[in-house]
Amino acid sequence: MAILSGIVSKVHSPTYSRWSITSLGPLAVALTACRGTASEPAVRTSTADDSQPPAAKRPRPPATVPMPTRVVGETGALFLRDEARRLPSMSWEEYAALSERGGDVPWLEARPVLPDSARFGLDIVVDGRNLSFAVVPTAPDRAELWIDHDADGSLADEQAWTLELRFGEHLLGEGGRSFPVEVRLVQDGRGPGVELRSSHQRLGVLELPDRRVHFSVQGSSANFQGAGRSVLIDLDDDVAWELDPLSDERFDLSDPDAYVTFGDTHWSIEVDPRGDTLTLSRRDDVDGPRPRVALGEVAPDFEYEHAGHVRHLRDADRPVVLEFFSASCSFCAEAGPALREAFPRLQAARVDVISIEIDGGDGGEAFARQHGKTWPLVLGEAGQRIARRYRVQSTPTFVLVDGEGRMIERGNWKQLGPRIGSGRPFDPLSETTP
Repeated sequence: MAILSGIVSKVHSPTYSRWSITSLGPLAVALTACRGTASEPAVRTSTADDSQPPAAKRPRPPATVPMPTRVVGETGALFLRDEARRLPSMSWEEYAALSERGGDVPWLEARPVLPDSARFGLDIVVDGRNLSFAVVPTAPDRAELWIDHDADGSLADEQAWTLELRFGEHLLGEGGRSFPVEVRLVQDGRGPGVELRSSHQRLGVLELPDRRVHFSVQGSSANFQGAGRSVLIDLDDDVAWELDPLSDERFDLSDPDAYVTFGDTHWSIEVDPRGDTLTLSRRDDVDGPRPRVALGEVAPDFEYEHAGHVRHLRDADRPVVLEFFSASCSFCAEAGPALREAFPRLQAARVDVISIEIDGGDGGEAFARQHGKTWPLVLGEAGQRIARRYRVQSTPTFVLVDGEGRMIERGNWKQLGPRIGSGRPFDPLSETTP
């Protein structure tokens, strides 16, 4: 067997049965098959020196376990998470009009030979393709669901699924690349529709020299990379999965800068597209654990320009309103005039504003001019990096940073707009609204 430079853990869920291979240097390799509990890793200690007192009369140096440069944890079975979403459905005329917009979607090329009561839609995703579907009522509590599984623009070669008003499980995809989904019929004022559960998680255990760490990879439609996908790493060993985006245990897989810290060692995080493995790679280019972003924590620092000078948020001597915006966000455009109108009141109250664009593109500057953002801006890739540090999931997002540099409130314009618009965002809400 070749000597490995990392640690490999294989976990089968729900009963853990794993093989672990631990490399402790070029000449020390421990291979262990274990079930249920982890074995203690081998360690190396210093060799005795004849010039030293006898071992029994001198303190024994502490044992050290070299940390590998790479750790790979394999996951087990694919589980459905208890999240459901209603798929938009429409008449054939509405669907055909939508398809004229084009885009990378395998649209149905012609109306299938189905009853007039059929409704059509898309947003069932397999291997990155957004598949079209049709739902056909067959009884008050039943329907047929037709999906263009092979994305050839036709339903003629497909088989229908039977839908009821309660969730039923089906396999979506082809052969070894299929994955479970749960679907049910929805009857409401919008007509017959489909509700889908396709959010998945896979569980595993990482074997480090000094600890075992449980983790869960969170994906959608059996894809575990990109926006909306995350890893939950059980840092406090309570085997509880915290889905809050601001949790210290949640790591966004769309963030290339995401890393986790164990002791004094920092690791970048990578999950393969199917969620089969979680890979940690040691990195030495960060100074400490990633910033915490829960309310009450010190706001992560960043640079911005103002009046021709480079400044740091940590040096602010008064409260700050941070606005995270996107040039393509209609809600940001709606909040723009109100924020511009509130700016003089905020300045009078000695409250600063910094707007941060999350897109990383070229449209932020024009959007800022259009909406009169005369205060400091952070645009392009710099803004995108800051948004990732603050774990911004949607726009607009506002973060209130008090005079001591701590984040005391976070929300959208509907939640914080009345306080910001009043010019007194750091006063209790009841004092700033009628």
